Amino acid sequence: MLSLLDCLTHNIIAPAVKKKWFSKPFLPFRRYLGLYQQAFEMGVGIGYAHRHNFLGIVSLLSHPGREEELANSLKATVQKHLSESPNAATLFDLGMNSEQDRCEASIRKQWFIQTGSNLSHADVDKWADTFNVPLDNAHGNIGTVISLGIALGGAFPEKAKQLWVCEHERTYDEELIRLARTSGLNIPAKMPDPVSIDEFSEKMRPLVDAYVAEYRPDILLCKRKPAKPVEHAVIVPTPIEQSLLVFPYVTAGAEFTQHIVTSLGIQGWKNGCPVFTDSERKAIESGQNDFQFLANERTRLEAIFNPDTVEPIQRQLGGEALKRLADHTWKDSGELPANWMERLSTYLKAWSMTLDPNILLDVADLLALAWYQADAKRAAEIVATLFPGYAPRYFVGTDESGDTTEEIVSLARDAIQVYDLKLDPWSASSD
Repeated sequence: MLSLLDCLTHNIIAPAVKKKWFSKPFLPFRRYLGLYQQAFEMGVGIGYAHRHNFLGIVSLLSHPGREEELANSLKATVQKHLSESPNAATLFDLGMNSEQDRCEASIRKQWFIQTGSNLSHADVDKWADTFNVPLDNAHGNIGTVISLGIALGGAFPEKAKQLWVCEHERTYDEELIRLARTSGLNIPAKMPDPVSIDEFSEKMRPLVDAYVAEYRPDILLCKRKPAKPVEHAVIVPTPIEQSLLVFPYVTAGAEFTQHIVTSLGIQGWKNGCPVFTDSERKAIESGQNDFQFLANERTRLEAIFNPDTVEPIQRQLGGEALKRLADHTWKDSGELPANWMERLSTYLKAWSMTLDPNILLDVADLLALAWYQADAKRAAEIVATLFPGYAPRYFVGTDESGDTTEEIVSLARDAIQVYDLKLDPWSASSD
């Protein structure tokens, strides 16, 4: 049976392994240092996520019956590491920088023993650029630093949080960023928002959950509902959940959908719920299978998902798949497709699953091409006037600046102006 460390180490190392014709697999030294830091922070996140059950996570690293012995050993190792690095202010200082210092000290010592002379900084840099770490050595070192990170995050969470904040939650001087960009440095004008250790550790939790479900279902790491695999059977979406109908954007979109289905006699709907065609079902199932495949590739295992998230994931994936199906070919041509009513039905189903404002704008474009200008304008108005009130719920903190929302609203307003001209072609000439 693969150990947790084996699985985590493989996930990190495998994409970066190199091999020449007549050599064993290896990692370039500088690439190895980056992976070493990635592994350390992954371990810290996993440990921090299970800080209230440190022995539970250690049980995945130890032989049965020796959990406390390993836990005490790991704690002692972390304490020793911290005492040897009293000036460490960030996780980089304890991780990659420490490993680089160790490796460089080793090569300097070997060189001195062999030649009786000291290596210059330039020589060490040249060595670092050309040295390749044998895969076996890299695997062992990275597995060790993952366990060190788990111990730091799980047994010393306050220290881990302090080091994390200094590294990942520092503020950036906007003037320095501007000067750097002016000098030609390719960095964003606005640095990404910091990620707290609490947020990061929750992202690491599924890695352990996947391993437990596959190899150690006898272990319960925390009091949560057991995860289950995403089923490949397509879920037929229920009507939009009642809790979302408090948002005017959702209510107006649902009423608009019913109006279009009824007034145009759109097929594929029954009692307000979508009824999928064979092509739509295949598209949804393909989208879900692709996601499952990517998740499996990421975890190197059969990915599993918390039951609380399964249906929202499936609805989102299904809606995105339907949008791609409806988009196919016609948007590039700018001409009304012969099967436009079928595509319109597919778009409306996609919107009911995702509530994506861009899909309503696609609906508006299609209706405008079919010369239903008033209905096209109504779809765009729902986005322009009502979506901003729903945007915080839709983006869930990923558009705090409001830039994405404003861009969508701007597109909707531009579309309304176009539809107004088509509704009243004389308004342009009357100015």
